[in-house]
Amino acid sequence: MKLTLETVTDSVRSLGNLLALLIDDPVQPTNIRLAIQFDPTGPDIFANYAIPPRATLPQKKLEFEMLLPFQDLRQTNTAETLFENWFQKEEVLRPVYDLLLSTVYSPGQHVQSTFLSLAQALESFHRRVHGGNYLSEEGYSSIKNALIAAIPAGIDEKLSGKLKAMLQYANELSLKSRLDDLLEGIRRDHLDNLAGTDDPRRFVRSLVDIRNYLTHYGEHKPSILESTTEMYNLNRRLTALLLLLILKYLGLPEDFVYVPVVARLRLF
Repeated sequence: MKLTLETVTDSVRSLGNLLALLIDDPVQPTNIRLAIQFDPTGPDIFANYAIPPRATLPQKKLEFEMLLPFQDLRQTNTAETLFENWFQKEEVLRPVYDLLLSTVYSPGQHVQSTFLSLAQALESFHRRVHGGNYLSEEGYSSIKNALIAAIPAGIDEKLSGKLKAMLQYANELSLKSRLDDLLEGIRRDHLDNLAGTDDPRRFVRSLVDIRNYLTHYGEHKPSILESTTEMYNLNRRLTALLLLLILKYLGLPEDFVYVPVVARLRLF
């Protein structure tokens, strides 16, 4: 099978992203060596495609530091499922991976920036996997047209344009609805432990309030934003929830991934 350099690069990047999630640390190849066959009957010619520069060598990870040690994956026959679905479903989840991995590859970024990336990743996960509109496109179209027609004539053009733009996307589920839907799919005792509360609705409201404030900087600032430690812990919880959702979507049983996901919380 012939492979282009673009395919090789994409495959290496995708594998590196999976490993980065599993070890919770940036991953880069130290060398990419290609076998090139110009003649089907001739010998392979080897070439170094790339040796990516790296300022510091990565620290060696012990087995217990891995989210899912390869030994466990092999014993439970889940390695094939994980790797196969990771590549097959990458196009669907690539925006989610990019947002989540931005927090892995930039661990020193401000806790508020990390939170926004994780909140967007959760929202994107629901949109990419579950879609989500209140009504069908056909059902909403007549409502949208009626509402646009009801905009009073002669009002400020900027306001009229804003109202029309808002109606264009008004049929999409809100962040709250998406989070409610995602959390309902997690076993309740698992959810309570990962979220740190036995009140999922309050947890979702808190996430929405924080996201809205950091997006618009309104008057009502959530008190948690005054504590870097509490925001760090919240980010760890969101990361754990996102990992659980991703691994379940990739075909791994929730009971199998829950324990290692909890072990990675590392709260202060």
